[in-house]
Amino acid sequence: MVVLAGTFSLAMAFAGNDLVNFIGVPITGFQTYQAHQQWLDSGASGSFSLGFLEEAVAAPPLLLALAGGIMMLTLWFSGKARKVTDTTVDLGRQMAGEERFRPHLLSRVIVGASMKISTGLLRILPSTWVDGMNRRFQLPERTEEQSAAFDLVRASVNLMVASILIAIASSLKLPLSTTYVSFMVAMGASLADRAWGAESAIYRVAGVLNVIGGWFLTALSALLVSGGMAFVFYRWGVPAITTLFGLAALLFIRSQLRFMRSKKQA
Repeated sequence: MVVLAGTFSLAMAFAGNDLVNFIGVPITGFQTYQAHQQWLDSGASGSFSLGFLEEAVAAPPLLLALAGGIMMLTLWFSGKARKVTDTTVDLGRQMAGEERFRPHLLSRVIVGASMKISTGLLRILPSTWVDGMNRRFQLPERTEEQSAAFDLVRASVNLMVASILIAIASSLKLPLSTTYVSFMVAMGASLADRAWGAESAIYRVAGVLNVIGGWFLTALSALLVSGGMAFVFYRWGVPAITTLFGLAALLFIRSQLRFMRSKKQA
């Protein structure tokens, strides 16, 4: 029941946040277009004002339902969405297995420094404390039929903590990535219960650094590219818009084909 309630809560938190991110900009653009058309039909003079955007913009229920349907179909059929979930589960799983990221210098330095700090602390702490902590982290033997990535305790922690953080941030209108929050919750829980062994730590730390670095790089790229595209649209108008939209479509198709080929090879 805890896992079911956590799954439902996380799904609702994801839906509330991702639906706004997905549909907010298109609906605002569409309603701006409608307001501009009404302004033209009224025959008003002067310049068109966007002051109405200072107030809350109510999304039409039909468009919300359509966007929700698109999100559901994407989650069901998209291989990329499943790959994101697989990455989070693999980096946070409790047992050993095939690692998907290669270690690099930074991950080796972080793991090496952490092990030295751990060794120093073990020399200082009383042996009874160390033995007591070790007993708390002894896992029961697991068969192949019980090879789930998380036990019930960690699964409930991952689901409930992630859903609470996403819901609070969404209610406060704070910008966040739902995937990022869920990913870091899983990483924090797996790190706290010794799921990262000495052999797998360098691989998993490398994976965490790669994922976080990719998100920051994506944000920086989006900032620079959107600014450049806005300048190009303003400077060259419709021909530039048509050309860049065509280029975006070609890049999207190319990305999908490359992903399908890599999936077949795997």
